[in-house]
Amino acid sequence: MRSRTLLIILGVFVMVVLLTRCGSTQTVRYRMTVEVETPQGLRTGSSVREVTAYSPWLINPSSRTHFDLNGEAVAVDLPGGRVLFALLTGADGDDYAARLPGYHMGWLSPEGIAQGPVPLWPNTLLTVSHARGAAAAPTLVTFTNLRDPASVVRVDPANLSAQFGEGVRLRRITVQVTEDDVTEGIEQRLVWLKTLNNSYLHDGTTSRGSPYGLHTGNFS
Repeated sequence: MRSRTLLIILGVFVMVVLLTRCGSTQTVRYRMTVEVETPQGLRTGSSVREVTAYSPWLINPSSRTHFDLNGEAVAVDLPGGRVLFALLTGADGDDYAARLPGYHMGWLSPEGIAQGPVPLWPNTLLTVSHARGAAAAPTLVTFTNLRDPASVVRVDPANLSAQFGEGVRLRRITVQVTEDDVTEGIEQRLVWLKTLNNSYLHDGTTSRGSPYGLHTGNFS
């Protein structure tokens, strides 16, 4: 009797596991491109990210979609050796890069992929189409010293000249679905990313005391 009960419990457990894995899973890669106008000419940077969206709809049709992200921040080399970074998070600290394809659900289907680059900033379509309101741009930062994570400075997308000098302005940010390889190599610019080993920028385990609450995961 006891053995039969154990078998029934085991069977129910296996069924639940199978049901939770029978949802809808889709993967998309997109390239985010950041264009900056400078007195020395147009500077651009881009990064390809891969997002896998999983929704366990059989067990709970109203459950939120889960997103797995593989990718890194966009880096734009500017005059004077400065670098502008467009992070993986949005202005309010959300998982901006991971949820970006979900703002236009058609992107998750090869038949519904938007043709050509989709503008995010300025005049983004996402702020209109997403019910909760999507940030017009990802979080932008720079460093006064690339080797010092504590030297990070938040950058206003509407006022790049405040950090980079007169004549420097954000021209636009776009995204486009692609089959290119996921971008790698940001650790060559920010060597401390490996040293901090998935911690906050002040090398702590909580956001308290970290500049702008930033984590290495905001960059890669």
